[in-house]
Amino acid sequence: MTLTIEQAKEKLAIHHQQHVLKFWNELSPESQTQLLSQVDAIDLDLISTLVQGQDEAHDFGAMANRAEMPPAVAQDGSGAAWSVEEARQVGQDALQQGKIATIVVAGGQGTRLGFDQPKGMFPIGPLSERTLFQVFADILNAIGRRYGIAIPWYVMVSEATKDST
Repeated sequence: MTLTIEQAKEKLAIHHQQHVLKFWNELSPESQTQLLSQVDAIDLDLISTLVQGQDEAHDFGAMANRAEMPPAVAQDGSGAAWSVEEARQVGQDALQQGKIATIVVAGGQGTRLGFDQPKGMFPIGPLSERTLFQVFADILNAIGRRYGIAIPWYVMVSEATKDST
């Protein structure tokens, strides 16, 4: 059940948020229904509590004291219940079965590098001037050729870098 307009006005007034309904009369009936549903779904009491900093305090020191270290595995494979060769085989099987993909989080621009494009487009090859994206693609292509597969590659971008990436 969605709120009525009167109920929404009351709910918003308690938290001084009446401006949310300022353009109510300009909305289509469908948009009015959607707005009422959204107002109904918002927990304004919780938001108020959080904004005022009155939410439950966390004792991060106590949390840290209860934390357990994850099992550590050395680069040579010691400390694991499997051998390096077993791990390599599982990885190769996963590659060949199409269970592996890659993701590059590339949302930022290269401004700190003095570069006005996405960091992935920065030329890192000293002679070839290949970009970081090209190097990643070369690695994925080489692995794909080795195993006779294509590895899906996902690149996460931001609004600022979407078009140029």
